Amino acid sequence: MEFYTFSVTSANGYESLVAKELEALGIARYTMGKGSVTFSGAQTDGLKVCLWSRVASKVLLKLFDFDIQQEKDVYRNARNFDWSALFDVKRTFAVDTVLSTGSFKNGSYLSLVLKDAIVDSFREKTGSRPDIETSQPDIRINLYIERNHATVSLDMSGDSLHRRGYRIAHVEAPLKENAAAALLYRGGWEAVAKSGGSFVDPMCGSGTLVIEAAMMAAKIPPAFDRNYFCFKYWKKFRGDLWEELRLDALETIKANIASVPHLFGYDYSTDSVTAARKNVSKAFSMYPELLEKVHIAKKEIHKLSIPVEAGDKPGFIGVNPPYGERLGEIEALRVLYADMGSIFKERFDGWKGIFITGDEELARKTGLKASKVNKIYNGPIECISAVFSINSAYREEHTKELSESAQMFANRLAKNIKQFGKLARRQDVTSYRIYDADLPDYSAAIDFYEGKWMYLQEYAAPAFIDPAKTKRRVREMSQVLEEYTERNNIFIRRREKQHGANQYTKSGESEHLEIMQEGGLKFYVNFHDYLDTGIFLDHRPVRRLIGEMSAGKKVLNLFAYTCTASVYAAANGAESTTSVDTSSTYLDWGKKNFKLNSLNPDKHSFVKEDCISFLQHAKQRYDIIFIDPPTFSNSKSREDIFDVQRDHRILLILAKGCLAEGGTIIFSTNFRKFQLDESLKENFDIKDMTKESIPFDFERNSKIHRCFFLSARLLNM
Repeated sequence: MEFYTFSVTSANGYESLVAKELEALGIARYTMGKGSVTFSGAQTDGLKVCLWSRVASKVLLKLFDFDIQQEKDVYRNARNFDWSALFDVKRTFAVDTVLSTGSFKNGSYLSLVLKDAIVDSFREKTGSRPDIETSQPDIRINLYIERNHATVSLDMSGDSLHRRGYRIAHVEAPLKENAAAALLYRGGWEAVAKSGGSFVDPMCGSGTLVIEAAMMAAKIPPAFDRNYFCFKYWKKFRGDLWEELRLDALETIKANIASVPHLFGYDYSTDSVTAARKNVSKAFSMYPELLEKVHIAKKEIHKLSIPVEAGDKPGFIGVNPPYGERLGEIEALRVLYADMGSIFKERFDGWKGIFITGDEELARKTGLKASKVNKIYNGPIECISAVFSINSAYREEHTKELSESAQMFANRLAKNIKQFGKLARRQDVTSYRIYDADLPDYSAAIDFYEGKWMYLQEYAAPAFIDPAKTKRRVREMSQVLEEYTERNNIFIRRREKQHGANQYTKSGESEHLEIMQEGGLKFYVNFHDYLDTGIFLDHRPVRRLIGEMSAGKKVLNLFAYTCTASVYAAANGAESTTSVDTSSTYLDWGKKNFKLNSLNPDKHSFVKEDCISFLQHAKQRYDIIFIDPPTFSNSKSREDIFDVQRDHRILLILAKGCLAEGGTIIFSTNFRKFQLDESLKENFDIKDMTKESIPFDFERNSKIHRCFFLSARLLNM
């Protein structure tokens, strides 16, 4: 049996959903990347994904890959590939190029280069050439370039898999089919449908959510009635495998269609209702039993109630309400969202649901407490999805009126989330600080990770403040945070001055790691066991700079902590990285971060040693030395306590001895009263990079850290 490498592409944020689909198809081993999930399998595995994936965009079968320095490398490598073994010369083809990162900017030109290589290869092998067809070619070839590496693949799907084939009538700003499926997965619709709960979409538009919900409940493969696939013209395609998969799917549909609950789509627009009915009829024309379960009708949201056919079992609400980029004045939308939330809470007690919106402020106007918030893309539009449960008894028991001061905190937090959220989306940042003691009575720092986890670090209050008052304010802050995420995703720690070895004391023993993303990379974070989570958010720009400087360089990371800076360097082409820390726990954590980003830690060095001792004995020279020491450290490998103000001079002088000619030392410290030793100017050219190194979410606290770039002064060596 021949095995292939497949890459299943998706919108950013859908990768974990794709991975769950692969697991459901029996594909247990895979690698997740940004916008794709890769696995190795037989032809039938790739065909399964084409048939069954509800959230994927494409299924790519890898043909070959190569390092690329200039455009002619594409022609040279593609020219040597036997394209006549892939498809017949009588077939039409097209080439798509996707550029991720790197020095190449003109994807259209690279597509032409690859097209020419394919044509020339055919001419040499067969004496004739295949024709180009850009709309629906028989064969579509994908060229993907990330940094200086190119991968050429057969696009098995040919067209985006979100095009199921049932959408024959459109409305303004429709919800894409795979975005609808992602919403239903995240909201838990499958479990509700299995229990017999009905589905309601009060603003159904062209009916996409209703149709996807019905297909999911009946276990109809999303591509079951789709005719166009490029794998059909692949010479190694086995039609018998495809037909076998379709026959198995048909048996699955027959076994499940009778148990599908009722589904309802409503809209105030006559045009939308007409479009939805046409699409439903097209989607389920072969399933009359299912058509009887799907009800589309004209109804304004103010007249919405639980349909009689739904019975007494709690159901599911899925809704894509209008948002600022689509309709009217924002004030009218605020009223609409508030009314929508009130109606759900008053008339759908016990139901679950999910909605999508492009405006966080509008989401809060619903008054629905979200148990899960995710970033989601509807085409090119970045939105958020919010999962909610309606339970009036719980609300009456647990919802308390905020005090006047707590309401001030809530207002400030809402303002910050709106402001910083826009900046974060613009910079593709998913974890950032949303509050930093902005109000004196609520002295805490709050970090928002991945639109899901809230990490509240309470600053220790002065001794004269009543402890009961402090505890009350922490409870109030936590209560406000529950408006943005579920209670289990809120973590509270107290940040106070540490002494001796206490700074490394665990607060628990769970060792539970979550994954956050930054700069196209992934890192493990721990909200349970340590005061610090495993990554310093204020160092985002510093890590980015290190990555940009590291290609082909030897990089030394002192006081490496969880080696995040080393990951940036390695991922951006560093010749080598050496991470030094006294903690084997953190170095092991760092190795996990390397593996998480498909970087082999065995090709890099991890040294458990006191950093000053390491510098005293180091023989290698480094192009970049990153030094981010703690304010103080009571390392067992040193005789006395390290103090950054007292000891930074000797630390930097020792580092200079390990610096390669033309190299750079990047020195950073979070000690707020830090003063760089003036005598260092005799040894270094020094550039204060503090301002450039502080990200947007820390600008209101300019003393969060100091950062300097130092290069050796040759005359004084």
